[in-house]
Amino acid sequence: MTLGGKPYHKKFTHREFLEEVWFDDDSSSDVDVDESENEIEPENKVWLLGTTCGSKAETVHQLVHWKYALLNWVNDRLENEGYMTPSRLLERDKMSRKKKVQLIDDVMSKWDLDGTIKDLFRDFNTHVDIAANQDVDKIGRRRDRGR
Repeated sequence: MTLGGKPYHKKFTHREFLEEVWFDDDSSSDVDVDESENEIEPENKVWLLGTTCGSKAETVHQLVHWKYALLNWVNDRLENEGYMTPSRLLERDKMSRKKKVQLIDDVMSKWDLDGTIKDLFRDFNTHVDIAANQDVDKIGRRRDRGR
């Protein structure tokens, strides 16, 4: 397996989640490191993996990107519902923690009543089922069991 493309922030709590990691070109070191200070190997590095490990690595990678898509979906939905306007953001900045939690509860209750939470949970379960039912055949290609 080889890893290609630019390294990106993988921590869900990082404000730049899945955005490209930028490196200091003036760095005195010839080695680039990621957000966790792990050395980043060159793109031509070949990683020797068994078929199961390789398949699981691909699945985890896909689920990280699904999480990113979910974050974007939630952000878009909040924007469409008017929660992300400059005035609403300023209003939230001035709220106490208790009022912010109440606002979150109100949004979640609304999304629960209109079926949004149920739809998101169904989508999540679909992705989990795909990952759980994924199998690897003898030459290393993924296949779905029972489908």
